[in-house]
Amino acid sequence: MQVNAIYDNGVINFSQSLRFKHRKFEVIVNIPEEELESDVQPQSALDTLLEKTPSDPWLQRMKAIELRVLATPANELPELTAKQLERIAAFDLREDR
Repeated sequence: MQVNAIYDNGVINFSQSLRFKHRKFEVIVNIPEEELESDVQPQSALDTLLEKTPSDPWLQRMKAIELRVLATPANELPELTAKQLERIAAFDLREDR
């Protein structure tokens, strides 16, 4: 889900009221390059994530896939299959417990 927000001196304010299921979770933030100081070279999200990820090649591969999917605009992603929707529903049931 994409939502609009305003960055204000270290605080991100959402343009709409949201209620989150969990207190802590990872997000990806797109920052316009013109808003960055010219001497700051942003590190790629993948590089940052791999620094924090154990050296397990499988975990690194999964994180790389996750980042690639999250970086793809929603209208360019393939439709979910019936099997994928079924699995998503199963995970939702597990989280509710």
